[in-house]
Amino acid sequence: MTDLLNLDIQKKILAYHGNYSSSEIYRELDKDQNGYLTADELHNYFVEQDGESPEENEFVKAGFDFNDLIKAWDTNGDGRLTYTEFQRGLNAYGVGGH
Repeated sequence: MTDLLNLDIQKKILAYHGNYSSSEIYRELDKDQNGYLTADELHNYFVEQDGESPEENEFVKAGFDFNDLIKAWDTNGDGRLTYTEFQRGLNAYGVGGH
């Protein structure tokens, strides 16, 4: 995954939720409320937020694989993101985390 796409994801999260805390954003992303984010939850969220068909979504068209984001931010290697991993991922580029 390129750093540019990683940063685009972070900016998109903040654009959708500019005044929300990272914990509030995490709770919204975690659709099944099990305390973990999966690649499917992230993919579905971004397609829903853009209001586009999956084929028209900018991340899908760019060939972005949300599994790559999970791998980049997943520090314990379980294939999903805890809140702490999510917050660290956002903060890695100085974005988010309030």
